[in-house]
Amino acid sequence: MNVIIDIRNMSKSINKKINKYLLLMLFVAIVVLLVYGFVAFKIPKTSKPKTTAKNTNAVNVKKAQKNTNSEDKKLVNNSSSKKFNFNDTNGNDRSSSSPSKWTGSQDGKILLKQPAQSQLVGNSFSIIGIAYSDNLNFRVIDESSGVLGQGRLNIVNNNFSSSIQLEPKSKNGRLDVFSVRDDGTENSEIQIELVFK
Repeated sequence: MNVIIDIRNMSKSINKKINKYLLLMLFVAIVVLLVYGFVAFKIPKTSKPKTTAKNTNAVNVKKAQKNTNSEDKKLVNNSSSKKFNFNDTNGNDRSSSSPSKWTGSQDGKILLKQPAQSQLVGNSFSIIGIAYSDNLNFRVIDESSGVLGQGRLNIVNNNFSSSIQLEPKSKNGRLDVFSVRDDGTENSEIQIELVFK
């Protein structure tokens, strides 16, 4: 009879340990699922640095973004600038700038190697970087004229590059590099302040 009581007591002890272990495993599983859900479904928010550039052509920018396709590499200039051209070099240009000067989008889908933040640029400069998105667009703005020009860049083996020629009306400007969702909204945006010579 003592053996039966000992077996029952031992059985109750084992059941308590199994229940504690199962509760612990359930708790860990819930925490892991919550963390995964937060990371997987978090919508990244890009921070937009303050800029002195004024986008006076916001309506034209949205129209141009919606009308851009892969065949249309040189968009009509919607600003008061007399000259804006760009040549997409399909990611063949390589940056010689230091990685410490590179700028990445908050979600990590775009890495801009060149130009660097507040870089002094002339009437021509290069846009060089890496992208992990389906499309890539850019916009060049100066503080007095607004949008000088914009376009869509080819992404080849996750690399993109383009040479830009323009005639800015002021000394300060901005380069926006971003992708566009199907609904036309911009995401993965990088904004780089430029200083024109």
